[in-house]
Amino acid sequence: MLRIARHEAGHCLIGWLRGEKPVQITIMARGKAGGFVEREADEDRMLYTKGELEGMIRQAMGGRAAEMLYYGADEGLSTGVGEDLRAATRYAEMMVRSYGMDDSVGQIALDSQRFDNSPLAADVMRGAARIVKEQLERAREDLAERQPSLDHLVKELMEKNRLTRSELEGILADVS
Repeated sequence: MLRIARHEAGHCLIGWLRGEKPVQITIMARGKAGGFVEREADEDRMLYTKGELEGMIRQAMGGRAAEMLYYGADEGLSTGVGEDLRAATRYAEMMVRSYGMDDSVGQIALDSQRFDNSPLAADVMRGAARIVKEQLERAREDLAERQPSLDHLVKELMEKNRLTRSELEGILADVS
């Protein structure tokens, strides 16, 4: 349970730093997830900047970053990151393949047919892997700089199992 709390707290704190205040965070299992951070839906949103997409990747990797911070580079690797890693990879791949947001492929868009048959496919995946790695590192640095706040969040989560937005605002009020 402690590992899940640390993982979810990592997502939450990285999201908080991005200006995203979660609706709630819980370590009570739901489906295949050991816990989750519930965010407000932004269904009307159509455009994202490169920085916003990088932030979404960083937040997706926040759980793994927290686990690595607490358990080390090897022991910090767990299967709890499966969906997070898929989301981060999807965002990064789209940045490279569809939005021209990486120099490894440049200002072109590769549709599925062109991508599948293109020698650029390996370049796209290398670019996506680099983006995810960079954002994981940024998440690790952000969490390490704010470890006392992360520890406090984990402690409260372990005591209550679920924290609401108003509780999070009290815990993370001074974090920036």
